[in-house]
Amino acid sequence: MAARLREFRAARGWAQRQLLASLVEAAGRRGIRIHSAGTLPGLISEWERGLRVVSVTYQQLFSDVYDASAEELGIAGEWSRNHPVVTRADIANATPTPHAISNPKDPLIGGLSGAERIELEGVA
Repeated sequence: MAARLREFRAARGWAQRQLLASLVEAAGRRGIRIHSAGTLPGLISEWERGLRVVSVTYQQLFSDVYDASAEELGIAGEWSRNHPVVTRADIANATPTPHAISNPKDPLIGGLSGAERIELEGVA
């Protein structure tokens, strides 16, 4: 997994900061809130070294950025806590989300923190 992400970035001649900017831009196009610019460099490094599994949200963003499938990037099917992506538009339109009960301590994934999902879905 790690070698492919680094390989795709190196093929473009990008530093991690250029990848970070592209991930932020891709997330903006999808209307997805992602980790802060202060947190992302560490995550990118961990993903590229294979120390952290790439979530479904970031699999989609890497696919957008590199114009390659998650399979081609070597990151498909690795994420074990598959929370659905929830966008701001979903919230504004009151689009129901699948019944996935999130722990309030879960990291931000896709657009809502676990605490926001619990509040939105009415799960106690």
